Amino acid sequence: MKALRITLLALLVIVVVVVAAAAIFVATFDANRYKPQIEQLVLEQTGRTLKVEGNIGLTLFPNIGAELGRITLSDKDPSQAFVTLDATRVSVAFMPLLSGQVLVDGVTVDGLSANIIRDKGGVFNFADLMGSTEPQSTGSGAGDSRSVTSTRTTRSFQVDISTIAITNASIAYNDLQSGMDWQASQLNLKTGQIAPQSSGGLELSAAVQSKSLALNTKVDITGDYKLDLSGQTLDLTKLSTKLTGNWQDIKDIDTALNLNLAVNLGAGSYTLTNMDGKLKANLSGQAADLTIKTRQAKIAGTTITLDPSELAMRLKGEGREISSELKVPAFAFANDELQLKALAANILVTDPALGKDPLKVTASGDLSVNTKSERLSTQLTGEFDARRSRRLLPWRDLPSLPSRLMSPWIN
Repeated sequence: MKALRITLLALLVIVVVVVAAAAIFVATFDANRYKPQIEQLVLEQTGRTLKVEGNIGLTLFPNIGAELGRITLSDKDPSQAFVTLDATRVSVAFMPLLSGQVLVDGVTVDGLSANIIRDKGGVFNFADLMGSTEPQSTGSGAGDSRSVTSTRTTRSFQVDISTIAITNASIAYNDLQSGMDWQASQLNLKTGQIAPQSSGGLELSAAVQSKSLALNTKVDITGDYKLDLSGQTLDLTKLSTKLTGNWQDIKDIDTALNLNLAVNLGAGSYTLTNMDGKLKANLSGQAADLTIKTRQAKIAGTTITLDPSELAMRLKGEGREISSELKVPAFAFANDELQLKALAANILVTDPALGKDPLKVTASGDLSVNTKSERLSTQLTGEFDARRSRRLLPWRDLPSLPSRLMSPWIN
């Protein structure tokens, strides 16, 4: 018993000494002294300028953690910033590291700013950081030992992040090859657990602009997710998206879309279910309302399938109004061919120039489109204002129908 007591006492002393040494180390260690060495190492390895302007704070207990102040990484041109971070905090549990598990309490990033550029040759301004300055290629090369080694190394660790919070971020993208540009500002992202198999809630909001597209909008997305990295699947449920703003001549856009989205990257398929969308906008002074409902839409490779859908549209302005209802049957778009059977449309036009009573038009029939040969064929019949004159419209008369309906609106 005496020997056991002495052993336990010795172990206790060792633990106290280790804890005390760690506490002293954390209290006295100043990582900020190594800023010049860190900045010099980045410059030597990447040729880019790193500026660690804020403080670096470290913690060891109860978790290994780091808090970083403002950091700036330059573009290949030292005068241009590539990535800027105002503040970052991350902490990792120590004991699971010994068994190959990276358990992250949370990742918090504030004030992220990134400037992504694709030059006229198709090379991104971050390509040199990834060890390549060649244009992006989708081809897969065999026998790359570096890829195999990297994959085997990362498989030995399991990463589990409890939460991710990104606030006040902005990302700018300029494609000098195509002339396209995008800017996302006021970007905020919040997720639950991110792990090989995990689920949680998702919140995303951002202001999105594009000079090339004359776009100025705001996007808000909420929903739940289920992630399976091994199966390469992502399920987004109760997904609610809202978009407001302006796009070219379409003003005061107010869109709400609810749906579920299942993504299978391994199979290359995307499935949307229970889609219910509403859109309001102003088109050249006319108020437009559009609703769409469909049970399921699926994209698998180059094939698109859609369940029966319902669309309703109303266009109103200056005492005139067009209301239409369209029932789209189930169809598949494959091999550049689209076949629509049993289309049905109802159109109601209200205009003082057409008389007191609204003008009614109904149409039904089939539609076939081949995008490769640019061929369109239809077999439609319709009824043009049953109370005034009853008439069946063969498909060859259809091209003149829109001009007859819209002529009062054009003048």
